Amino acid sequence: PSFTLSNWWLGLIQAHAGRFKESENSILKALELSPIDPELERIYGALYCSYLGQKRYQEALDASDKALQYHPNQGHMLGWRAAALGHLGVEEEAKYALKKYLALRPNLKTRENFRQIFVPNSMLTDPIIEGLVKAGAFDKLNSNRQALFNSIPNIISKSKNIFDNKSANQIDLFSDDI
Repeated sequence: PSFTLSNWWLGLIQAHAGRFKESENSILKALELSPIDPELERIYGALYCSYLGQKRYQEALDASDKALQYHPNQGHMLGWRAAALGHLGVEEEAKYALKKYLALRPNLKTRENFRQIFVPNSMLTDPIIEGLVKAGAFDKLNSNRQALFNSIPNIISKSKNIFDNKSANQIDLFSDDI
């Protein structure tokens, strides 16, 4: 595609599908086509996703910082920043970013709350949750970060099941949502 937002969408979809290097190429093409685009924060956000998926955490952090220059209180980007800092092991800065993120998202108090905000079936869910665990997002629920880290596959599986059930118009008779 030769349209900036087409490359952005393509790159974002590729990142969620786990095709991170292809995603990076598409997003960099979007930046090349429109280096002063009014939607640059979106493009940098997608670039963050690509870098995070490639475990290039410093570059992911740099991309999130560039996106935050345009909208400093963009909730999800502050969370992504906290996740990148968590992966980098910059604990104090990660906790500060996490505190700002949670101040904008007071509804995030339990693992279930966090589970509901992720894109179902995205290959980015694991690395974002892992980074948030490392940043201390769940310390109030369980101070054993290794146990939390080990429970991530279960969290994601439950989230996927909820999404699949909703997509199929099925209900869970044992759910609190009835």
